[in-house]
Amino acid sequence: MSGLETIKLLHYGKCNDIFLAKDSKGNQFALKRFYREELEKRKEYINRDGKLVKKDWFEDFKRALEVQKVLDNESCIKLHGIFGIDFSPEKPTFEDEIDLVFEYAEFGSLMSLESFQEEVPNFPKEVIKCITKDVLNALLYRDFGESEFMTEDGKVKGSRGTYYFLAPEVLEINSSTLSIPDSFEIVELWIIDENDGNAIDMWALGITLWILYFRNFPFYGNSGSIYETITNIQNFNFKTQIQTLKPNNSHEKLEDEDEFVDLLEKILEKDPKKRIKPKEALNHNWLRNVDYEAAREYCRRNIKK
Repeated sequence: MSGLETIKLLHYGKCNDIFLAKDSKGNQFALKRFYREELEKRKEYINRDGKLVKKDWFEDFKRALEVQKVLDNESCIKLHGIFGIDFSPEKPTFEDEIDLVFEYAEFGSLMSLESFQEEVPNFPKEVIKCITKDVLNALLYRDFGESEFMTEDGKVKGSRGTYYFLAPEVLEINSSTLSIPDSFEIVELWIIDENDGNAIDMWALGITLWILYFRNFPFYGNSGSIYETITNIQNFNFKTQIQTLKPNNSHEKLEDEDEFVDLLEKILEKDPKKRIKPKEALNHNWLRNVDYEAAREYCRRNIKK
């Protein structure tokens, strides 16, 4: 394995755990430990026809790691090492536990923020900069996942990722082409029409900002089913949702809330052709002047260790 000493558990997940770890020199890292048995389980599900479907977890895992290995940008968490798996084309091997050693983000999770102050715009600005620079080359930064079949001109022919963050144009498909396991948060969507990869990215960013500010998920239904959520995404109306939330929003009001809501509305435009472009978003008033040092100080004050 990695040989690092684990200090404490940072996050518990369905198929992986994340630990704070350190090397012999005291340097700290985030160690993400995957469990092969759980990875295999997540690739088995019953489809709409009642048939058991088994997918190859190894190829998906390999593809995701290939993306991580080529990322080299100051705005992205760096992968330092991979242990417990060998992608040799002759005879790939893997252990029961697979460790990924990442750069440690010492200020913790954005979801741990106790407030949403004016310093926070540094996060979306960095994400948008990644999108405009094509940091992921032929892959999308969407829900920290990946896209399938992205063409050279940035069009997407298929998509996979957490369904909650997928844009409505990706979900506009016939039910016969939609494969969604009932208890599985990753969905695969095979679509005929190509879609703008940057527009899909921007939508996912908008949902993340919505959750950070309003502290709720805009698409959850009464049943909690994936199909109901997807229907809610397709029927989403920004102005209606905002007017419903604003009077009941317990979050402290931003001094520039109107500018924030204006940008959010432009990002969550359902028509991808009208959705704000990444470069346009970088010039929006809410993102124009970002104080990165203030953001760092804010994180130190507000994120609990």
